[in-house]
Amino acid sequence: MHRSLRLDTLSLLPISIRRFAIPAANGSVDDLDHLLDLVEDDAARYTQCLPVLYANLDPNRIPDEEHLNTDAVICANFALDTLAEKLDHMPKFTWPDQ
Repeated sequence: MHRSLRLDTLSLLPISIRRFAIPAANGSVDDLDHLLDLVEDDAARYTQCLPVLYANLDPNRIPDEEHLNTDAVICANFALDTLAEKLDHMPKFTWPDQ
């Protein structure tokens, strides 16, 4: 994994963002929702918060199909939706090869 996507990079964020980013990376639905609102119109901050989104996509956190009403699933859906939405606005060279 690229070093800028590691969770320890969240310590470099301003406290106003970090106070939501760290709990959001640990699966807090409310903090993730608030964080996404904070960085929505700021591409640089959004990029700095990518580790939060990727942490919420960790397959070890996401339960099996019998336990889908959990915060881990909600956070994973937020992360996927946000990444999919932002991918359209990123330069083509950042897209995955198809």
